[in-house]
Amino acid sequence: MGMIESKEFLDFVINFTKMMKEERIILSYDGVVSQDILMAFTALTEKRLSQIETNKRVKKNVYHVMVEYLQNIVKHTDSNTDIHDVTSGESFMKSGIFIVGKRKTEYFVTSGNLILNSKIERMQYVLDNLNLMDYDGLSELYKQTMRDGSISLRGGAGLGLIDIARKTGRPFTYHFEYVNDEFSFFVLNSTINKEEA
Repeated sequence: MGMIESKEFLDFVINFTKMMKEERIILSYDGVVSQDILMAFTALTEKRLSQIETNKRVKKNVYHVMVEYLQNIVKHTDSNTDIHDVTSGESFMKSGIFIVGKRKTEYFVTSGNLILNSKIERMQYVLDNLNLMDYDGLSELYKQTMRDGSISLRGGAGLGLIDIARKTGRPFTYHFEYVNDEFSFFVLNSTINKEEA
């Protein structure tokens, strides 16, 4: 992959670093995401949430969104997604970023991982369609997917994404940062209202 030298990418990194300083970060990680990491994160975040949040429903929804995001990195990063930096020799297979944070009125969960450019259009379609649905529409889609054992949205919307949209009641925000002709870095974010989740 080598060094990425684009103003857009540098702006992205600067903004991301600024966010890290300004927000109250409960947990953050940058590296390979494995099943062991997933288990460690869920335990750490559950403990931290129990210390700072009294609303059980809010805690449950933050925890649920976090687990789904981590599982998406572990499960849905292609096994062939393996970029090597020739300078460092580092492998980026199943690597990504993961953040759980807290603002005045909400929690947020953000993940980022490599995605094949060929999957971007499909992912945009899925997320945009989920963002347009209300709670009843999302619930019906969830039930239909469970009942039929199939995915109703063209291109596929996993049960996890549908459930996150239902539980948060808020749209996904996302960004695709071009890496090279084969891959982009996919950043996905959800927010959970602190007052009523």
